[in-house]
Amino acid sequence: MTTPAVPETAFTERAGIIQVDLAACAARCVWRETPTRDIGIDGQIEHLNAERRATGRMIAVQVKSGASYFEGEDDECVPFTPKPEHANYWASFPMPVILVLHDPTRGMTIWENARSALRDGRNIIRVPKAQRFDAAGLIEALESEGPLPEPAMGEAELVRRMLGSKCPDTGFEISTFDLFFQGLTDAAGSLYFGMDLFHELADVGAALPGRDGRFSIGADTFAFIDRYVAFLVAHSLAAVDFDQWLRASRVHDLVGNFISPLTPRGRALVEYVTRLDDMVAGDGYRRVAQERFVQMDTRGIEQRTEHIVQFKQRFEELAARLAHSDRAQG
Repeated sequence: MTTPAVPETAFTERAGIIQVDLAACAARCVWRETPTRDIGIDGQIEHLNAERRATGRMIAVQVKSGASYFEGEDDECVPFTPKPEHANYWASFPMPVILVLHDPTRGMTIWENARSALRDGRNIIRVPKAQRFDAAGLIEALESEGPLPEPAMGEAELVRRMLGSKCPDTGFEISTFDLFFQGLTDAAGSLYFGMDLFHELADVGAALPGRDGRFSIGADTFAFIDRYVAFLVAHSLAAVDFDQWLRASRVHDLVGNFISPLTPRGRALVEYVTRLDDMVAGDGYRRVAQERFVQMDTRGIEQRTEHIVQFKQRFEELAARLAHSDRAQG
C-alpha cells in the first residue's frame, strides 16, 4: 500500500519562505504570508517603529528558492528573467516588489527591488550577491519607498523643523516650510513640486531689498530638494511616489516633479498653520496655506492638435500596416 509523497521541491520552496520569516522576525517587522491564490506575491512585510507600532510602510515579497535560480550567476549578480505576465504585474504593483532568491545549499539569501528594475526598463533583474536579505537588508528593502516613517510629533515641532531646514545655496531663505506651503494646490488638498516652483521662489528672493537679483543653484540645492522630499515621506505629509522621484534622477538625470495628495497628517499641518495664520493681521486674501494653480505649458498646441487629428483619422490604416510588419518579421 502506498501513500501520497511530498516532492523535494516543496521543502526547497518552504526553506526560502522560512528565511524571509526569520529576517522579518530579526528586524522586528511583520511578515504576512499570502494564504491563498499566490499569483506572484508570496507575502507582505510591514515596518514597525521603535515602539513596535505598525507604520503602514509595506513591501511585497516574491521568493524563489533553489540552487537552479542561481544558474548564470557571476561574481557580482544573479540574473533572473521573470515571465512577461509577472513582469507586468510587478511593475504595476502599488508597493515595491522585492524579489528574494534563496540557495539552501549555500545558505545564501539575496534580494533586489524587482518593481524598480522593471520600471527602469530592464527585462532581466540582476540581483546583487552582496545584497543579503537579513534583518539589515530587509530594512533597506523597506526604504525602497523612501525614508522610514519617523515618530509622530506635534504640529508646532513639525513647523519648527521645517523652518530650520534651509537651502544653503541661494544666500536668502528658502526653507522646507516655503516649499511646502508655496506648493499647495488643488484647493490646498495636494502638494506640487517642480524646479519651476523653486526658480520662482529664488527669483522673488533675489529681488528682495539688499539683493542684486542673482542667485545660484548648485549641488547643495539639489541635496536640499532631496531632503525636502525625504522629509515629506518620513513624516507622511504627502503621498509622494518616491520610487518615481528617484527614477527621474537615476534614469533621466533630472529633478523630478509631482502633484501628490496630502495625507491626513499633511492636512492637519495645513489646518494648524491656518489657525496660527488667523492671528496674523492681513488683508483677508493673503494666506500662508493658499492654493497655487498649476498649469501645463500649452505652447505649440495648435500644431500638436492638427497632428493628433491626422493620427486619429489614419489610426486604423497605421495599425494594420504595423500588424502586417510585425507578422512579416515574426
